[in-house]
Amino acid sequence: MPIALRFLVNPEQDSMRLTLRIALLSHHDVSISDVEQRVRMAFGRFGDLIRRIDVALESAKGPREAGRWCCRATVLCKSGPAVRADFTDIDPVAAIYRAIDRAARHVRNGAIGRRTSGHE
Repeated sequence: MPIALRFLVNPEQDSMRLTLRIALLSHHDVSISDVEQRVRMAFGRFGDLIRRIDVALESAKGPREAGRWCCRATVLCKSGPAVRADFTDIDPVAAIYRAIDRAARHVRNGAIGRRTSGHE
């Protein structure tokens, strides 16, 4: 069974107050609090730009992918396109962390481009 986490940004309070929406856990050594802390650390300064963050982990499919885990982090921004980052690893925690870091890097690069465009 896959793990699916959804973090919603609470607009009434602090912009990066994330609320755990869905947690389907199987027998893996994945701590929800560790994933939530990683999301806060990666996206903390972009809380005003983010509407929702989805993190999904499942067993990788394919003949060469046996024993590997694929994580997909999807970030829905308030303006602009959604950002999606995938990472596959033997360790499910490493796959989650790397996918979150990649998604944060894409948001950072896009946010910097949006903030500086037109001001040159």
